[in-house]
Amino acid sequence: MAEILVIRLGNDSAAPAEWVVVDNSGARIDAPVKGELPVAVAATTDRRVIVLLPASDILLTSVDLPIRSSSRLLAALPYALEEQLADDLETLHFAAGARDANGKTAVAVLNKDLLQRWLDQLATAGLNPDVVTSELSGLTQIPGTVSLLIEGEHIMLSDGAETRVSFQDFGPADVLTAIGVLSDKVHTKNDNISRHVIVYCDAPAQEKFQKELILLEQELTSLDIKVFPDGALPRLASTVATNDCVNLLQGAFSTEQSYSGLFRPWKLAAMLLLAFGALGLINSGTAYYQLQKQDNALHQQVANEFKTSFPWITETRDPEAQLNSLLGQSGAGSTPQVFLQSLEQLSLALKQNSEATIEAISYRDGVMDIRLTAPNVATLDKIQQAISSNGQFSASIQSTDQQGSAVKSRIQIQAGEA
Repeated sequence: MAEILVIRLGNDSAAPAEWVVVDNSGARIDAPVKGELPVAVAATTDRRVIVLLPASDILLTSVDLPIRSSSRLLAALPYALEEQLADDLETLHFAAGARDANGKTAVAVLNKDLLQRWLDQLATAGLNPDVVTSELSGLTQIPGTVSLLIEGEHIMLSDGAETRVSFQDFGPADVLTAIGVLSDKVHTKNDNISRHVIVYCDAPAQEKFQKELILLEQELTSLDIKVFPDGALPRLASTVATNDCVNLLQGAFSTEQSYSGLFRPWKLAAMLLLAFGALGLINSGTAYYQLQKQDNALHQQVANEFKTSFPWITETRDPEAQLNSLLGQSGAGSTPQVFLQSLEQLSLALKQNSEATIEAISYRDGVMDIRLTAPNVATLDKIQQAISSNGQFSASIQSTDQQGSAVKSRIQIQAGEA
C-alpha cells in the first residue's frame, strides 16, 4: 500500500514543522513528529509528499466557468474573482482544483511572494513536494454537517458544501453565528442551513470552551465532540490523503517546467531503456501470437466436444453460452449472488459518512445484516438513503439503541424491487 508523508508548516518560518506518515486510505502509520524541516527529508523515501500551508493566508472558493482547458481556466480565474479580491491581481497566484457535481471548480488564491517564500524554505531543506495545498483541505467535508477544528485561538470551519474558512480569536458560537447556523430567527423545518455540528479539538480547547459547547448543544440539532490526543495533523493528513485538493503547484509554480532539464543528463540511459522496451514489445508480440494460436485451437476443441455431446444442435456459435443456456433450462443454474454488490454499496455509503463504524456483518439468502455504531440518528438516515439511492438495493433500519454519545443500530440490506 502506498505511503504518504504529510508536512504541516506554520505561519512563523522559524517555528518547527510537523509531519506524519499515512497510507493512501488515510490510516496513520507512525506517530506525528515535530522538528526542523531538514529532518523530515529522511521520511520522504519512496513516499508521496503533501505539504499543508497555513489557512489564514489562502482563500479557498469556487467558480462556475465552463472552461475545460487548464491553461485557459487559469488565465480566466483572476477576472472571474476580481470583485472578491482586495489585492492587486498581479500579486496573486491562482490554482484550480476539481470540478464538483454542480459544475463549479474549486479555486485557491494566495500571494505569489508568500508562496515563493514557502517553496524556497522547502527547497532549502531538501524537500520537493508533490502537492502543496491549504491546511483547510484537510478539514472533513460531510454533506449536511458543519465541521469545526479548534486549535488554541484558531478555528477552521467547513459547512459540508462549498464554504471552508479559518477564524482567529473567535469562539465556536461566534463562528457558527457568522455563517448563519446560529441566529436570533426561529428555525423551521424548511431551513437549508445545517444544524448538525462536529467539533474536532484537543483537550485544552475542550476545557477552554466547555461551557460554550454545553450551551451550543441545547441550540443545535446535534453536536458531536471529537478530541484528538496527538494534535490536529493526523486528522488533516487522513483527509488530504484520501480526497482531491487544490494543488498550488500550477502555472508559474508548476514542477513540470523543470523536468526537461532534469532528464537531459539521462539521455543515453533513456535511449537504452527505450531499446530494451522495444525488445520487450517484440517478445510480448511473439508470445501473444503463440497464445492466440493456442486459444484458437482450444476453442475449436471445445466446439468439437460440444457437437459430440449435443449432436442435435446443428449450429455452434458460442459453446460456453449455449451450454449455460442448456443448464439453465434443466434447472441447474444458480441465482446471481448479490453479496459483493451490496457490500460495495455499503462501502460507498460509509465513505460518505465516515463517523460511523461497522461492528458486525452477516449475509444469508440475499439479505445482509449490519450492526454499526454512529454518532447520531441523522447519520444512520444518511447511510440508509445512500445505500438505497441507486435503486439496486433497499436498506431499512431495524433497530436503534442510544448508548452514551453513540447510537447502536442494525441495518438490513436486500436487493431492491425490479
